[in-house]
Amino acid sequence: MSIVQVHPTWGRHIDQYSASYTFQTLMQELHSNIISAAQRANVLVMNKGMGALRAISNIGIEEDSQKVKSMARGVTMQTLRDALDMSWYKMTLAFLSEPEIIQGCIKLMGTVIPNGHKTASPFSYEYGYLCFRIATISIGLCLTEPLLDSAFKAAVLDLRSGRIHPLTVLADVVADSVKRNVQLSPTLKNNKAVSEGALIVPTRDVSHLLDMLWANRALFLRIIHHTYTPAITGLMYILWQLWRIGRHRASSDGDLRIGVPLYELLRRYNLGATYDQEAALSALLFDTRFLRDLWLERSQLADAKDSQALIDGYIYRITTPATWHYRPYIRSVTPILEFVVRFAQPGVENDVPSLFSITICFLWGDTEGKRQIVGDDIADITSIFHCLVKLLDIMPDAAHDAMRTLVQDLIRSDLLGLVAKFVVLRRSTMEQSDDERGM
Repeated sequence: MSIVQVHPTWGRHIDQYSASYTFQTLMQELHSNIISAAQRANVLVMNKGMGALRAISNIGIEEDSQKVKSMARGVTMQTLRDALDMSWYKMTLAFLSEPEIIQGCIKLMGTVIPNGHKTASPFSYEYGYLCFRIATISIGLCLTEPLLDSAFKAAVLDLRSGRIHPLTVLADVVADSVKRNVQLSPTLKNNKAVSEGALIVPTRDVSHLLDMLWANRALFLRIIHHTYTPAITGLMYILWQLWRIGRHRASSDGDLRIGVPLYELLRRYNLGATYDQEAALSALLFDTRFLRDLWLERSQLADAKDSQALIDGYIYRITTPATWHYRPYIRSVTPILEFVVRFAQPGVENDVPSLFSITICFLWGDTEGKRQIVGDDIADITSIFHCLVKLLDIMPDAAHDAMRTLVQDLIRSDLLGLVAKFVVLRRSTMEQSDDERGM
């Protein structure tokens, strides 16, 4: 296995840095900071952080691309770490609530262009991810600043004891706000144009961010799956706003230019969503569901590595109930499986048996205690089995070991028993309907 070198400017590669930004490491560092903060004043942290935020903001307001490149050389990994240190404390967190910081981070993300790449690949290195992380926090703060005081007051005891992080308070407030705003203005029922002034940063910057996320959607999935980025539904919300603005422009191709990338990015995010963001994400997923046919026409099949990551994300979501705000049920799992199977490629056959087993196990659990199944569930169950058959179709003839494992797993999971149970439950539903008609 080759050793990935640390880049002199951009720091560690994604294979190295992602493990440093999990929820567990966030809380561990919080406890360390509480201990050190009791021993020294935080004046030095604030001074360094303010200087870092000022440097990023100056890049945000600069219009000349050549000057941006020159100024970016002065923003080092340490600069970004100093800026992030401001998020450890409630008192200093508010300094991140400036739109210019978001603009600066987006421009800095665009400077990460690894060798062999023609366009930016910010998630390839730690530098780009830190910019993304700062931008996401700043977006959340800008969206919800008036609501934060009461939330912090309610959580004051937990904050002082270190049981929760200031960023988790922010994440909860952002998710509640996004969910409420999306549900109050459903796209299909609200034809009123969204003003560009509603965006907290100019449309060109949000468009640039969307373009980078879309071009790097495979790495975006890895970031979502392997790191904890606080309040990311806030970022998704401004992309949703950009789409709503684009739908009412004269060219009227907003669904194609913005809606299709947004549709897929939301569903990639769904594979690594956390409990605190899941309800808000569900609102965004529901609001964009009508883009499915357009997305199917335009979506591009992934390579085997990305396809495997999608399957891993599906398995993680289905087997981790703690990530669901609402209890997972057949209707919520079906679109996730359909999305993943859409990208299934030869080369992922070793993961297919696990996907089959976990899906069948989920169906057994979902039907436990039921006396009948309703029409919508029947359609979703049919769709799930259709997806499983499609996975069999992509398995190469030479995949004997994978097929043998699959057959053994199917026997252990009692697939035939599950099908028989569905038949009985469906028959019960039909008999009840007949009784009701005879009344």
